[in-house]
Amino acid sequence: VQEYFQLKSSNGVVVTQTRRGGAGERAGIEPGDLVVALDAEKIRSLAGLQSALADHDPGDEVTFHILRDGKKRDVTITLPRK
Repeated sequence: VQEYFQLKSSNGVVVTQTRRGGAGERAGIEPGDLVVALDAEKIRSLAGLQSALADHDPGDEVTFHILRDGKKRDVTITLPRK
């Protein structure tokens, strides 16, 4: 991950797929994106991302800070209700 994205650290989680029609896909998250933070919380691992998401309720709006093609992007998503 660190080498592929030319990062100074190995933090972050690579998106490998999105659910067709899901909140991530609708918001513009794509396979290959690197999630480096959720709101103000830095993401260091998949477990960290899962923990950060668990701190929110369905219907909450969260901002994923991602890297795509070497550029930083912010993607805001409303967490789906189950």
